[in-house]
Amino acid sequence: MFPAILLSSILALNPVWESKERRLSWPNYGDGYEYVVQIFTDREYTQLYIESETTTNTWIGVTLYDTNLYFARVRYSNSETEDEDYFPLGQFYLNLENGYLGEDIIYFPPLEEDEEVEDLIKDLEVDDEKKDTDDFIYSPIDERDQLPDSGDGESVLGESTKAKELCRIFLFKEKGEVDASFRCDLGVELKKVEYINWGEYFTLEIKGTYFKSIPSYVKIYECKKRTVTDPSTWFGCKKILVDEYIGPLPLRFVGNIQVDGKVYPNTNWGFGDTEFFVKAKFRDDISRKDVRLRLELSSYVKGKEWIDFLAYIRKTLITGKAKAPDSNKPFSFPFEKYIGVSQWHGCTVYQCPHKGIDFGSYKEKVLSIGDGKVVSTGYDKYGGQCFQGGRYVIVKHINGMHSTYFHLDSYSVKVGATVKKGSVIGVSGNSGKWNCQRLGYHLHFETRKNRYSSSHVNPIEYIDADWSMVPTLRYKLFPGRLSGDNPHPSF
Repeated sequence: MFPAILLSSILALNPVWESKERRLSWPNYGDGYEYVVQIFTDREYTQLYIESETTTNTWIGVTLYDTNLYFARVRYSNSETEDEDYFPLGQFYLNLENGYLGEDIIYFPPLEEDEEVEDLIKDLEVDDEKKDTDDFIYSPIDERDQLPDSGDGESVLGESTKAKELCRIFLFKEKGEVDASFRCDLGVELKKVEYINWGEYFTLEIKGTYFKSIPSYVKIYECKKRTVTDPSTWFGCKKILVDEYIGPLPLRFVGNIQVDGKVYPNTNWGFGDTEFFVKAKFRDDISRKDVRLRLELSSYVKGKEWIDFLAYIRKTLITGKAKAPDSNKPFSFPFEKYIGVSQWHGCTVYQCPHKGIDFGSYKEKVLSIGDGKVVSTGYDKYGGQCFQGGRYVIVKHINGMHSTYFHLDSYSVKVGATVKKGSVIGVSGNSGKWNCQRLGYHLHFETRKNRYSSSHVNPIEYIDADWSMVPTLRYKLFPGRLSGDNPHPSF
């Protein structure tokens, strides 16, 4: 029979809480102060778990996803007075499996066994009797799956209906390294492979589905200590079982594309709740090369100690001949070159809705995205003293849609003027205000179905551009910038 602690881990496959939100508040230090909340997992404030966006509020809600003891503090600062310090918010203990949140660490005894748990344990024990538990074979996952060729370079398969079964995982620890082998289905399926020739470069994008977590049975092995009295340890490693874990296993993925055995460095990827994408840009054609999708999988288990480990999934790809971009989007990019974004369209952490896209441009030439007529110019003050759009231009296009360009440094067109796609209409700047504050340099750009602001639509759906070349600016410092209708949520 397995130890009682393993039984409670099995029952924890359906935790009381998947996550928990905690509201934290602090004193108001006065006008001009900004605050950043930091949550750590150690008393010395060295192991950072969460850091919030900068805010002028005196409270914030944070969502926690792990059972742990946490230590919180708020950093407050004032750029005008150069004042900066920390205010402690205290410690608290969160136990997701038992639904507990408080200041004290509470011990929850193992739950009583039930028939379902006993049956699971018996199945595992019977299965183990069929195998030599001293033998461990490490074999990295290599699934040589190929998508059927649809003739047009796109292959879209149906949604996965596979259920998650108990995953058997074997870990082998030796000299500080951990090898991992999976005997289970991780849910990785390819849904679409798209290889496009853009003229000056090629792009390869893979979309698919995966499991974000799996119920697991983990067995941990080490080499038996060499002794004079045990001949099996004299000539190499004698693998023995040293620990076990049964419970949910979180999976974290990183995506890369491998060409002729080498991992291509310039790859973008994103992993959501059930779907993922991996995309790379190539200078040369790779259609005749050995191309594979390489997913790096990492996770951790807590038995006698915390163990982190890595594994790899490789899928061979058939790219076929690169096809030309197939787009019916009517408009072009509003700059002469690709410029990064500081806030996307849609419901972002800063504004909901944000009616356009903010491009982080410093005095760049702004281009009309299509043929049309200038219907309005001037200095926007409709938001009052504290919310001003600054110098702006609005163009009505031949298909009836409108494009708007705000916070311009200057504009070079007049109302009634005819503009062509790609013609210069102004220069980006920082005119206007937000919350009565001076703006940083950027272009707030909108596409609208008609002239009214309420008719705004996502510009990405109408601008013919390779959006994988348009990154989110400084997203590592400001993760909230990734929110909204971001076409690539990881960068």
